[in-house]
Amino acid sequence: MGAAVLTKITEPVQITEQELIMKLKGFAYERQRAINYYPNAKGAQEKLEAINDVLLRLDKAEKCLNTAQAIRLTLSVASTMHFIAPHATLKLHYTWYTKVEQLMDGCRDYLRRIQK
Repeated sequence: MGAAVLTKITEPVQITEQELIMKLKGFAYERQRAINYYPNAKGAQEKLEAINDVLLRLDKAEKCLNTAQAIRLTLSVASTMHFIAPHATLKLHYTWYTKVEQLMDGCRDYLRRIQK
């Protein structure tokens, strides 16, 4: 039996704004769980507050009827998502940053497309 091999996806993948929001919420909940394991760590409280802010904004984005507005709200959490990124190792931080930025780049591309 062969081992699974992971390859980088080179073709664009399309997801709906709802899938995008759910993915970002999943990342935020993942960080919330991790930070809750070490509530007395330096900066933990600030990060938990930032996560709550992200989740609130994503909830608003999820309820938007206008897709462009939902994408704009989603883009507004980009810097906060980077603030809550894990910093235990450089690789962990880079992986997080890459995942979040790929999603945000998709949002930016979408907004550029509809503005033309």
